[in-house]
Amino acid sequence: MTSPRTISLCKNAGSNCRHANNVIKRTLASLGVVLVLGTLFLLSSSRAEASVTVTSLSPTVGNVNGTTVVKFTGSGFTPQMNVWFGAQQGRIVRFVSPNEAYVIAPAHPQAAVQVGIIENQFNYFRMGYVFQYVNQAPATKPPVTSPVATPSPVVHTTLTGISPNSASANTGVNVLLTGSNFVAGSRVRIAGSYAGNVQVVSSTQIRAALPGMAAGSYTVEVVNPDNSVASLNNAMRYVSAVTIVTTAIPGATVGKVYSTALSATGGTAPYSWSLAGGALLPGLTLNGQGSLAGSVAKAGSGSFVARVRDSKGAIAQRSFAITATTASTDPSPAASGKGLTSCQAINSSGEYYLENDVTCTSQGFAINANNVSLNLNGHTITYGNSSTIAPAISICDNWYNQLPQNACGSGQHAAPQIFNGKIVQSKQAHPFTHAIWVGQANGITGGSIHDLTVTIQQTGTQFFHGDFPGIGWKIQNNTINDNVTNIQQPGQSPLGARSQFQGVVIHMDDGAGAGSGDTISGNTFNGSPQGAIMDSNQNTQIYDNVITLSSYYSNDYGITVLTDGLNVYNNVVKGRGRGIDAESSQFTLQGNNIDVHEEANNSEYGGCELDGTDGIRIKNYVYETPSTGWHVTNNTVRAEATYCMAHGLRFTDLASQVQGTISGNNFTLVAGKQPDYGISFSGIDNPQIDFINNTFNASNCAQIDDDGSTDGADVTIQTGQHWSCSQKMVVDADMSAAGGVYTPNYPEFLNIEDNTSNHNISCGAYSVATMKIGSYTTHCGN
Repeated sequence: MTSPRTISLCKNAGSNCRHANNVIKRTLASLGVVLVLGTLFLLSSSRAEASVTVTSLSPTVGNVNGTTVVKFTGSGFTPQMNVWFGAQQGRIVRFVSPNEAYVIAPAHPQAAVQVGIIENQFNYFRMGYVFQYVNQAPATKPPVTSPVATPSPVVHTTLTGISPNSASANTGVNVLLTGSNFVAGSRVRIAGSYAGNVQVVSSTQIRAALPGMAAGSYTVEVVNPDNSVASLNNAMRYVSAVTIVTTAIPGATVGKVYSTALSATGGTAPYSWSLAGGALLPGLTLNGQGSLAGSVAKAGSGSFVARVRDSKGAIAQRSFAITATTASTDPSPAASGKGLTSCQAINSSGEYYLENDVTCTSQGFAINANNVSLNLNGHTITYGNSSTIAPAISICDNWYNQLPQNACGSGQHAAPQIFNGKIVQSKQAHPFTHAIWVGQANGITGGSIHDLTVTIQQTGTQFFHGDFPGIGWKIQNNTINDNVTNIQQPGQSPLGARSQFQGVVIHMDDGAGAGSGDTISGNTFNGSPQGAIMDSNQNTQIYDNVITLSSYYSNDYGITVLTDGLNVYNNVVKGRGRGIDAESSQFTLQGNNIDVHEEANNSEYGGCELDGTDGIRIKNYVYETPSTGWHVTNNTVRAEATYCMAHGLRFTDLASQVQGTISGNNFTLVAGKQPDYGISFSGIDNPQIDFINNTFNASNCAQIDDDGSTDGADVTIQTGQHWSCSQKMVVDADMSAAGGVYTPNYPEFLNIEDNTSNHNISCGAYSVATMKIGSYTTHCGN
């Protein structure tokens, strides 16, 4: 057959017409032809002829009102295929892959119907499966007018619950299934494997021993003796073994408050922490939530073993070392080496110190040798003039053409030390004259910058600006007062300035690849036109910083990490801007305290940015690259929607290869004039994320919005979260394509496995989505 053929049947309602139609249909079927809504199709009943195959349907029983979502498993599926239930066409609501699709069974009178697929508008494949339509409520019996016996109604089994609903990966577990109309001889199945020790306790309870499975969520099925199946999607979750994520902890300073948090993943939350061996330094305690805190009275070192236990009794242990040192009462180490009285180039290795305050105009201090120690000795460097870019301190090779020739020297400049004093930018300084400017070659070992108080104020100025800065920098215990309000070069667009991070306080760009990374810790940031820290060196540690954002120019992030292996922990990010942005893999965000909002009158936007503020954002720096192996644990996030929109946790522009853990976090959103969302998804397709024991307090708990991307949002949030939503449980703001084009082939899917009391869901104007909250399901779009 080269194309479909149409035929008109008799349309009279009389019995003669119905008999004629039935004769025509039986005759066509004997010739290998099927009639669907007046169109003839070649009937292919052989699997060998069909490019589309179906190996299973679940469920095989549904309501006559057309609300049942049926999972098709097989091969050769396409978003364009037509699925038929008898003479009614179903609607594909979620196309997962050529092997998996979800279809809404259309409304149909109570009956058992054949399931078939029309492929490429030519061939009709009868798949050999029958779908049974049933009434949702028992039908009213007609009055008895004769002694003819009424047939017994069809009784269908339902599966509604399982306890427990989680277990350790690859470990068997005894469970209790609940539902209705269970019958003797039934079996229990998960991922094709049958459970052992099945006991049908009653028509509403079955006990069984499920086999161990790999980590993931699985559908559980009750298979009746007649092979009919009752199923519960994602009913059982197997979690990986509990492990301690924290690998090292910071040292303590005698007499100062100490606080750090230990973090775990896997297993089944909640966790309980305890001391398993060794001893804590006197004055420190480890509580059950994994917080190590206190104040050490005496210098010393020690080690201890921390133990974490999950709710199922699984245990993990790890050893930690800690050292307490005495804070110096004299911030200035004894000055030694060569004394300096004016700004100049330093061309030889060794120790140098300032003998007095200095003012640098045409040239600052140019470090042109390895292992230079520059002790400001409590004095002040005032730098800058209106006609020349002259940093206070420059460390660069002579090929670097961003600075005057006398600011850079030949050779290497490894491991400089700059400490103990003040750097102040003059009001007459040229724009983009950074306090410390590093422009070395890749691979040079970094140095140490500590115990400085720095004030900057001119357009585009940064405290530390690094182009190819090398690895291993230690920037610690500095106070930076950033009064900059503009970051644009003449003729530059606002977006160009922000995407080049021209307004961050510490700009660590294009560092070397693998290595020990940088350490940025203990710094205090007072203000910033864009953000505080941007680092692209692998394995960097960013911790114990206090960041107060002003974001006069652009609402951006207090901390941005753009490469793999960074650990960001125990930081405070607060004020006008956004919290932490992670655009990489293998990172850890742990124990950070974030309290942010966005205001509408920043210089770049002249109003609110489209997405407002975020507490934490996870994104791909390079679009469509994997983002895996990350952990976001024990963070406290507060975001306000007083002036602009606010998100607690936001995922955007991620590829399909996304894997990580969100555990033990608290996201609190403060209602205001604009919408607020506890968690938001945009452009994230089928991620493997373990959500464990998180709290979301917001006006709207969750949002999905694909921003016109065909990736959409396809996410499951496992049970065990804590939800408090005063308005909507889920808001679908989906436009599905730029300009609001309806694209039904890219539907959204959000599954919140917790059974919450709030089922209030808002569908977007161009939404194509399925949302599940526990056992409650809503479909957006037509």
